[in-house]
Amino acid sequence: MHNFKLNTSTLMLAQEMFNLNLPYFIQRDILFLGARHGSMEFQLASKLRAIGHRGNICVAEIFRPNAMVCKQNPSWNVIHGDARTLPFKDNAFKIVAMVGGPEHLKLNEIPSATKEIERVASELVIFEHPDGTYIQRELYGNPWEVHRSHLPKEFFEQFGYTCVTGKNLWESLTHVLAYKTLTK
Repeated sequence: MHNFKLNTSTLMLAQEMFNLNLPYFIQRDILFLGARHGSMEFQLASKLRAIGHRGNICVAEIFRPNAMVCKQNPSWNVIHGDARTLPFKDNAFKIVAMVGGPEHLKLNEIPSATKEIERVASELVIFEHPDGTYIQRELYGNPWEVHRSHLPKEFFEQFGYTCVTGKNLWESLTHVLAYKTLTK
């Protein structure tokens, strides 16, 4: 089990988690759920590759135009996919991260999606989402950008996750980082 370092006053919790724990992340296969060019996932994956990550970095993106743009990055294995029904074997990745994603699912879909995400992860699952209500409509022609759920900090605790909060700079919004070390 890894004791993760985390600066909870950071502006981007998931990025800070990766930055402070690079020796852990650099050696593992990672699945990012959801991404678009310029997104935090895009930046994290590029940073990991730049410092020598040799494992598989896979992105599953539900919005086909985003998946097509992401496929232009040669460091990624990109699929058009949905976090609710992942086309991977059990324990296919050491780490699965859904940063800025759970709020795009309907509330009643999140428990089963969480189980599906945990099914394909063998060591660690990371979620990041706005704390509470944050209205967002369709962006860039992508209907999946709509926030369908409004999750409080405590939401993922019911599934055994450690949850911390921090602010982000561009929205002055509190975000929640929920993570769980899996024991399989």
